[in-house]
Amino acid sequence: MVIKTKIITIDNGPDAGKMFEVTMPDAFRGEELFIKIMSTCSGASNNSQIVQRLMATSEGREVWKSLLDFVKIVPASIPRPIDKQDIESPQTLVRLRTESLSMLMDFITE
Repeated sequence: MVIKTKIITIDNGPDAGKMFEVTMPDAFRGEELFIKIMSTCSGASNNSQIVQRLMATSEGREVWKSLLDFVKIVPASIPRPIDKQDIESPQTLVRLRTESLSMLMDFITE
């Protein structure tokens, strides 16, 4: 099975021009996160509501933080795990986590 990836380029702000690769989790990790998300966010109808509900509980915040585990920075052409020096803007963090969440939700529903 080919693991799905998506390249995200930040268009504005302090992180403008930086590229990140968001990777779909493996089946076991994806299922684990999906179960946690569904137990925390039941009744949410879109990603915005899911994000709000994730932020409301400690388990949800743990899932929210773990979404960056599936994101790597693409410096020249070889993706590597991100570190704190790679991202300057909180908006970039939110966008990357939201993309990772979206990929996870697509993975579960495909």
